[in-house]
Amino acid sequence: MLTVLDASVMIAALLKDEEHNQSAKEIVKNLPAGDCTTPAIFWYEVRNVLLMAMKRGRIEQSDLNACLLQLTQDFSSTVDDEHDEMAVIDLAQRHDLTIYDASYLETAIRRKAKLATFDQKLATAAVKEKIENPATQSSAIEETLNHSQDDPQMDIEE
Repeated sequence: MLTVLDASVMIAALLKDEEHNQSAKEIVKNLPAGDCTTPAIFWYEVRNVLLMAMKRGRIEQSDLNACLLQLTQDFSSTVDDEHDEMAVIDLAQRHDLTIYDASYLETAIRRKAKLATFDQKLATAAVKEKIENPATQSSAIEETLNHSQDDPQMDIEE
């Protein structure tokens, strides 16, 4: 089944200090070839978070370069750019999401796909929309998603 991959999972897979690093690596590794899609914003979000991690001293320039190389060499997805923009806005308003996050949810709904995310608000919205989230298959991860606040280190709005 097709999976929409949120940037939060890819970032967790790439950055060793992320709480769900091992789970994220497994999710990304187990995505069947051709069964992964992302909105175009995914690529910008991932690169921005990596750059912010370097600016904040979490990683070095060499780590950033290695992550970017790994991202382009080891990860394959199709870019979905056929969004229903009114549906994106509606989802953002109904679930109090950013337009960025709503684009992941809209893609999953429209494509009848799973949505892999560690983002609490997006995961909650996916549950309300009856979208399966492979990132919550572990009870420890689900517990964290249910009880944590958004991670300030994941702030991509800078």
